[in-house]
Amino acid sequence: MARSAQDCALMLAVMAGYDPSDPMCSPRTLVDELSFEPGSLTGLRIGVDRTIQARFPVDPALPGCLDDAVAALADAGATIIDIAIPHYEALTAATALGFLSEGCAYHEADLQARWADYGRPTRLTLARGAFVSSGDYLQSQRVRQVGAQAMAALFETCDVVVTPTAGVGALTLAELDFESVMESVFTPVWNAVGYPAISVPMGFTATGLPLGLQIAAAPLSDATALRAGMAYQAATTWHLQSPQPALPSMA
Repeated sequence: MARSAQDCALMLAVMAGYDPSDPMCSPRTLVDELSFEPGSLTGLRIGVDRTIQARFPVDPALPGCLDDAVAALADAGATIIDIAIPHYEALTAATALGFLSEGCAYHEADLQARWADYGRPTRLTLARGAFVSSGDYLQSQRVRQVGAQAMAALFETCDVVVTPTAGVGALTLAELDFESVMESVFTPVWNAVGYPAISVPMGFTATGLPLGLQIAAAPLSDATALRAGMAYQAATTWHLQSPQPALPSMA
């Protein structure tokens, strides 16, 4: 979305605010005022969930990149706390069900009228939402409510939660199906509970694919996540690096 957390803060300053035409928009304002310059993280409690990478397949470079990122945050003044995200698998499953069913509902008319205009993986994924029962959807909403309560309790002990953004580098086009994406990313849990999160670069795989550091904060505490992201990027240069383009073979 932007080259840096600092740029994301500038964008959010323009976009944030109540929109009466959006029924899902909160009339509340951000808890903290946005800052546009990196500063010290003294007093900030950062919860680090290392259990995710132990339970799911990850790139060999990921654990070291995460350790280095956490060390940089600690050097910036943050207090590091080891935590485990509650109901992780259940919340991820709830997000998947919501994605399928709500996506199908939104696109249903266009899927019927313009099926061929959708890419094959997209239309097949959206069409699967028609097979999600009302009972399954209702249960997923109950899971979200339970997860939100547990997450609120977790954030009584920390101000932000840090995890990898994904377990691997970018998937190939051949691997780009719904199941593979959901199994490789660690973002859906925050979609389920509606918490803001930012992803910043934290290194590369052995094949040169980028790895991300995910920083999540409590609702309306976007400024806190951005504050941590800006401090991290002030101490590192991963976000300034550019991938080398793959040149076509001349053979």
